[in-house]
Amino acid sequence: MDDTFTENQHKIVELLRRRPELTVPELIEQLEVPVRSVQRDLKGLVSAGLVVRSHDRVALPSFGARLPRPAPTCAMCGCVVPERSSFTIINRYAGIIWACCAHCGLHLLDRDPPVDIAFTRDFIQERTVDARDAIYLVASRVPTCCAPSIISFANVNDARGFQLGFGGTLMSLIELQAYLQQKLGTYSQDCACENC
Repeated sequence: MDDTFTENQHKIVELLRRRPELTVPELIEQLEVPVRSVQRDLKGLVSAGLVVRSHDRVALPSFGARLPRPAPTCAMCGCVVPERSSFTIINRYAGIIWACCAHCGLHLLDRDPPVDIAFTRDFIQERTVDARDAIYLVASRVPTCCAPSIISFANVNDARGFQLGFGGTLMSLIELQAYLQQKLGTYSQDCACENC
């Protein structure tokens, strides 16, 4: 797939962000474009791993969905991107940008604007979550590839329960970005990732 996305591909992802599953006829109706155009746009999104498709249904990747193989590598540290902690950025100029974890993904958000959409994965349910809506657990005792560890959750109750067992601090996206800027300044300072 080309590194850039069409306007319709951006619209498809935005529609799926609002409603996690749609039918192809619903997409055709909402986008007001021919069937072939939707089919072509979906093919590109499926091959990029941003959506999954089953017959006439389209959805954001969720539990059980697999990243395309070979697995993408993190644009920040070069590590293979594990599905459970993946962070995905869609940038209209650079295309899809993969990160191995929320730590790397958040630094990429600051480094490579403008960002159209960013997704993270819920650590427990392994479902795709809009990065703006996620709750982040920072500096828990769960080891991740980068320090401080940052784990994403879709549900604040799940995040609080996880925090009770593993410690750490809960933050919104805005709080976390401010924290990382204050604590680390530039990315490579104090990062525990072996590849940084």
